Amino acid sequence: SPSSVRLLIVNGDRLELRQVPGLELVAERRLAARDGGLTNLEFTADGSLVVGSPRLVGGSADLVVLDGSSLEEVKRITGSHDGNVRDIAVSDDGNMIATAGSDGYASVWWLATGDPMMRIPVDLDGRVQMVAFADGDSRLLVAPVNGPLLAYSLVAEEIVAHATSRLLRGLTDIECATYFPEGDCPSLEEIRGS
Repeated sequence: SPSSVRLLIVNGDRLELRQVPGLELVAERRLAARDGGLTNLEFTADGSLVVGSPRLVGGSADLVVLDGSSLEEVKRITGSHDGNVRDIAVSDDGNMIATAGSDGYASVWWLATGDPMMRIPVDLDGRVQMVAFADGDSRLLVAPVNGPLLAYSLVAEEIVAHATSRLLRGLTDIECATYFPEGDCPSLEEIRGS
């Protein structure tokens, strides 16, 4: 756990939560067949939740969110990846979960709802090995098995600012009508903020 006072152990078909030091049993959970080999266990920063993924033999992976004290299932996010989840990261603020999949995608999920935030095709011929949040949860670091470490912005305003700084022309009449139906279509200078 983040405070280093609890330890999660997968012991055969059981998940055990033990107190450190002494390793007294705090809670245990029998793993259902669909949860066999629960892997990539990650606590939220406050220790209130644990996120993990069952190891698959085929099919698509689930994410399981457990209570950090009782190990009771809080929610299940189904079909997170085609194949195994290779790594899980939880944002420092506890709002997002990132996953690395053997299907070549990295994904980000809203922890509270289980809804997907983004799905990034990283290495469709390979696997994504690792994911991590960085820079105060504003960036997602992604490591494919073959290739360089990649950094993705999670801040919408930053993405929009970067995209608009690259515009070489103003918006067409059709784009103005589509995106600014009230008729207040900005000029290229206004879009760029100059």
